[in-house]
Amino acid sequence: MSGDTENVISWNLPEFLEACDPEKRLTLYYKLLAKENQRVNLVSRETLPPLPADSGTPGSFVGVEKLSAESLAPVHTLKQRSFRQYLDIGSGGGFPALPLMLTCDMQFSTLIERTQKKAAALRRMLVNLDLRAEIMEDTFENLTFASGKYDLVTLRLVKLTDMMFTRIIDLLAPQGVFIYYANPSFVPDTADIKHHTVRYSFDGGEVHCATFFYRINS
Repeated sequence: MSGDTENVISWNLPEFLEACDPEKRLTLYYKLLAKENQRVNLVSRETLPPLPADSGTPGSFVGVEKLSAESLAPVHTLKQRSFRQYLDIGSGGGFPALPLMLTCDMQFSTLIERTQKKAAALRRMLVNLDLRAEIMEDTFENLTFASGKYDLVTLRLVKLTDMMFTRIIDLLAPQGVFIYYANPSFVPDTADIKHHTVRYSFDGGEVHCATFFYRINS
C-alpha cells in the first residue's frame, strides 16, 4: 500500500468554525455537553470546566471548540458535506460524531459506545439537538454489520489494530472513506487500499493528523 504525507494545513480557529458552522449549532452542543459532563466524565475538566446553570460565555467553551475543529478539519479537506451512511466507532462524548452530524448532511448515522452511561448521555444530547442516530452499546468487535454499507467511517481515541482495520475496510461502500484521527502503528498489507495523511493545526498550535483510507476495489 502506498501513501503520501501532506504539508501542515493551518487555519484560524474562529474563522474555520464560522465557515463550518455559520448557524452556530455547535454552541447548543457545548452547553448540553457541559451539563452531561456533570453526570458522567465525557471530556476532561481542563477541556470543559464546570459551568453554572446560567453560564455559557464563549470563553467557557474554548477547549471544546478546539475539539470540534479538530474533528471537522479532516472531513473539511474532503470537500464533501453529504453522506448516506455514517459510522463512528467509540463515540464517547460525541467527538467527532456530533460536530460532523451538526455541520454535514448525514442521512443515517450509527454511533458505537460500549459504556452505558456515555451512551445514555449521547441519546439525551441527540434528542435536544434534534439529531437522529442509532447508538449501539457494545464493542465494535462484538457487533455485526453489512459489508460495503458505509460511505464514511470515523475512529478517534481508539487504537486501530490490524484486525479492526480489515473489518472496517470491509464495511466501506464503493467510494467510501475511513478516517483515522492518528497515524496507524502498522502498515496494512494489501494492494486494494490507498491512503494519505493530512496534518493540520489551528493558530499555529499543536499539529494533528488524520489518515484517510479508501478501498480501491469494491
